[in-house]
Amino acid sequence: MDQQALDTVLSNHNIWLLDNTKGKRANLSGANLSGANLTYVNLSEANLSLADLYKANLTEADLSNADLYKANLSEADLFHANLSKADLSGADLSHAYLFHADLSKADLSGVSLSHAYLFHANLSNADLSNANLSKANLTEANLFHADLSGANLSGADLSKANLSKANLIYADLFHANLSGANLSGVNLFHANLSGANLSGANLSGANLSKANLTEANLTEANLSEADLSDTCLDPTIILPILTDKEILNSGLEIDGEYIYGWRTNNSYFINKDFFYTQREEPYVAPYFSSDIKTNCHPGIYLNNLNILKLEYPDSTFIRVKCLRNELLHTEGNKWRAKRIWAIK
Repeated sequence: MDQQALDTVLSNHNIWLLDNTKGKRANLSGANLSGANLTYVNLSEANLSLADLYKANLTEADLSNADLYKANLSEADLFHANLSKADLSGADLSHAYLFHADLSKADLSGVSLSHAYLFHANLSNADLSNANLSKANLTEANLFHADLSGANLSGADLSKANLSKANLIYADLFHANLSGANLSGVNLFHANLSGANLSGANLSGANLSKANLTEANLTEANLSEADLSDTCLDPTIILPILTDKEILNSGLEIDGEYIYGWRTNNSYFINKDFFYTQREEPYVAPYFSSDIKTNCHPGIYLNNLNILKLEYPDSTFIRVKCLRNELLHTEGNKWRAKRIWAIK
């Protein structure tokens, strides 16, 4: 579309927005607007379905309530654009720049936002079901109450994002970065969180039932009142039976129902201080993972003294014991316990 024709459409649309008995609603369905300069334009409620907006500059454009069904917005610049309540279902927004964009209550179902930049974007109450957000940057984005069911978020950066009360059932978060994110009350039923970084994340009251947490980093994550049923963090899971040979070959000792080993005399994850041998009560891991691919945490690490001296040459060590049925032998010849006693 040439510039003169576009200017006429925009002018008539602005008149129509002020008085729908005058002017004419913009109908740019299927229009070729690739590379167009549409900065600050008001196309709210316009019809842009199937339009080609590849690499278009839509900085601070008003596209609220617009019809952008299956539009091509790949690599478009949508800095601070208003897309609230817009229909973007099936649209291509891959590699788009959406810094501070408002996508609240937008229909983004089935959309491609792969590699998109959505830093601090507002996606609250948006429909992102079955959307492709792989490797997208959603740092500090607002996804409160968003529908992300079945969405692909593999490799996405969601650090410090607000996902409170979002729907992420069956979502793929493989190796996603969720460090410091607010996931309180989120529904992660059957979600794939394998290899995800959840360090410092707030998962209080979250539904993690049947979620895959293999090799997930849960350092300092808040899992209070979360549903962990049928996950590797399910406290009802019975651990594999350890043979005497397996235990003794690792340099640990057996005394009845107890296994004896060693560990550093402090832990950032469990006690955040020193383990005191004068204490009679055991030190208990707040959460325990039955995933053998996760080396140390969640749980309390112990091993034989020679290995620990190699791993932590500048540390001091204490002798500890744990119950045999509360000990897990992980890959990499690591040992993790649900609780330990410090030995005097």
